[in-house]
Amino acid sequence: MKQTGTLALFPSFLAVVALAVLTASNWPVLSSLLNGRLLFGVLAALALAAFLFVLYLLRRVRQLEQEARYRERSFRTYLDAIPDLLFIKSKTGELLYVNQAASEFFVGERLAAPNLVAGTDRYRQSLCGCRETDELVFQTGEPLRRVEVFVQPDGSARYVDMLKVPVVDALTQYAALLVLGRDITDQKRAELDGLATKELLESFLQQTPDAISLIDVNGRVKRVNQASEIIFGYSEEELIDRPLPVIPPHLQEEADYYHQQVLNGKRIIGLETIRFHKSGRPLHVSLSMAPIYDVEGKVIGIAGSARDITERKRVEHRLRVSEAKYRLIAENMTDMICVYEENGAVTYMSPSHESILGYPLDQYKRVYDCLKLIHPDDRESVRQAIADIRQTREMAAVEFRFLHSGGHWVHLESRCKPIVNETGRVISFMIVTRDITEKKRAEELLRQSDMLSAVGQLAAGIAHEIRNPLTALRGFIQLMQSSAEDKRYCGIMLSELDRINLIVSELLRLAKPQAVKYQQREVGSILKNVLSLLDSQAILNNIQIHTRIAEKLPPITCEENQMKQVFINLCKNAIEAMPNGGHLRVEAEALDKGEVRIRIKDTGCGIDPERIPRLGEPFYTTKEKGTGLGLMVSRRIIEEHGGRIAITSEPEQGTTVDVILPALAG
Repeated sequence: MKQTGTLALFPSFLAVVALAVLTASNWPVLSSLLNGRLLFGVLAALALAAFLFVLYLLRRVRQLEQEARYRERSFRTYLDAIPDLLFIKSKTGELLYVNQAASEFFVGERLAAPNLVAGTDRYRQSLCGCRETDELVFQTGEPLRRVEVFVQPDGSARYVDMLKVPVVDALTQYAALLVLGRDITDQKRAELDGLATKELLESFLQQTPDAISLIDVNGRVKRVNQASEIIFGYSEEELIDRPLPVIPPHLQEEADYYHQQVLNGKRIIGLETIRFHKSGRPLHVSLSMAPIYDVEGKVIGIAGSARDITERKRVEHRLRVSEAKYRLIAENMTDMICVYEENGAVTYMSPSHESILGYPLDQYKRVYDCLKLIHPDDRESVRQAIADIRQTREMAAVEFRFLHSGGHWVHLESRCKPIVNETGRVISFMIVTRDITEKKRAEELLRQSDMLSAVGQLAAGIAHEIRNPLTALRGFIQLMQSSAEDKRYCGIMLSELDRINLIVSELLRLAKPQAVKYQQREVGSILKNVLSLLDSQAILNNIQIHTRIAEKLPPITCEENQMKQVFINLCKNAIEAMPNGGHLRVEAEALDKGEVRIRIKDTGCGIDPERIPRLGEPFYTTKEKGTGLGLMVSRRIIEEHGGRIAITSEPEQGTTVDVILPALAG
């Protein structure tokens, strides 16, 4: 409102000024018309108008200054809001104005007016490099755009895209330089990283041993690497903008299918197939394919790699043939082969395990679980052997007894060898086990044979020498018996002399080789003759004899007297095992394997199972007055006839003796 009133006085002020001018120009006339008081009033009015006009001017100047400051602040605010760098430089290179973005770029903090150039020392070298372009702009008067590099104190580079524009003063002189800049460091680094990545990918593309090809959606080759020429024989010029010529005709449909799958966005990894070399030679390759996308996510092609696995396939084929050959050997050899890992898990078990030990192969899950089937007396030696192998990594051998599924012990000999990888670490163990049960039996028979040989030599040397004194002693004792007053000792001496004479007779029977004549005989008739001889002895000992002899038994080839001797010995042993009476069962039957089995079973005192293996050894007996030679002679006779004797017994449960002889074919 005040401003409006002052402006309203301006026309009156102009009228007063005009009046003053007229008065001055016609003063003589006016002075005569007006008296001095009127003149004083006019002058006073003029002074007041001049004062009011000065006040108006002062207020207007102040108003214009405020408006200018406001516009400057607004303009600065606008310039500071610009994210790009903006500063004004004089022709001498002095910074006249710097916006906030430029201030933070050069100094790292907002610059106040007094220190506009405080940060220039940090970039002085870079700014000096910019003066060449500054002078060029002043000289040409044309804007200039270029990328400037500023090195930061930490040594890193900052890239700025600068536009320099000359500023013209009122005299049309280039007084200053307006510089606009945009920090493109991230973009530049991305470009450099992209370039480095491109170079890296190009190097990988050319150095990789796999054949790499880029194919468009129409199946035409757009790029291949050097390995592709090496593997397939085609140069890049022969392949560009053409379909791949390496696909066999019979696999073209398969290739088209997988190409379509990849174009639909799927990836194919490790597809093993056949491709052709330029020479026509087939190649085994492993293919991997992936879709190529554009920036909009649209599939524009296929990136494929092919690895030549022809040699690997040849090696695999040789390995399969070798594995099949060795597996055939392993599965048909009598030795048992087992491979297990360090944790005990079984990875291979040859079929011979089942045929020798009787357990199904799926029962062998962990090798350490088999320790419980090893004879208690042998477990510690097996554990020690395993520990030695782990420590020394050398082959070791151990013998032990293993429980057969049928309940009897099998003698085994195992050799274990550690298997190491390329770093020398033990990864598994291989055990080769052999059934040495027959070997042990042969060794035992050899031992017994050596003993028999020694007994035979001893018997041949002393039998006649012993019999002569025995005959004399017996005669004199008989004389003493007829004349002595106390005859009770004579009977004891005669009994013992008869026992000595029996032993000598057995020794002579062992020592003398006897001519044997084998004839075809019926087992049933031989058994009936033997039982008729022993019937009276059985009655005296309160023993009942039960027979079950099958009809139409197949005949056997034997020496009848020796066979009778065997049956007499076995039946007498059974009778003597039942001093308090009992039952003796004698059975004969034909077996499916073309054999005849004679079973003699008693209900006597029985034998400890641990003593059964020693039965048949010379002078080893379970009877008080036995010699141990009778069973030995019986076993030898049966073995000479091609048969075998099996004895089973339990204490207080009786004894069963099975004599198995080969029968003549019907």
